[in-house]
Amino acid sequence: MIKLLGIIVVGHGKFGKGLIDSVNLISGENEYIDYVEFKLEDSPDILEENIKLSVKKMHEYDGILFLTDISGGTPFKTCVLMSQEIENSEVIAGTNLPMLLDVVMKQDTDDINMLKKDIMETGKQGITSFDL
Repeated sequence: MIKLLGIIVVGHGKFGKGLIDSVNLISGENEYIDYVEFKLEDSPDILEENIKLSVKKMHEYDGILFLTDISGGTPFKTCVLMSQEIENSEVIAGTNLPMLLDVVMKQDTDDINMLKKDIMETGKQGITSFDL
């Protein structure tokens, strides 16, 4: 049986909304992706409550992949702590658009660990520069 993963993008400000808007423009709407903003006026407790609400939306999926902006930041640390209580969940920091596009293409995987490795590699490959 194919497992479907819920994807929650969590970051400072409108990080998640911006990435998801871009992915939806490129690949169409994706109902299994949600985002949580960490606003300047939010406390870590408010962020945690908002992530919990997003996790509840993902109850029908077989696992959750948290994609965060920076390692060590409040969104990352909160997701790491929450993932300890969620079966079949993973947390990745340093999310970029190529990673999110890749996860959309591979969302119907049955191996969340392999997916994590694949999209982390995609993220690294997505960093490039133009040189004459």
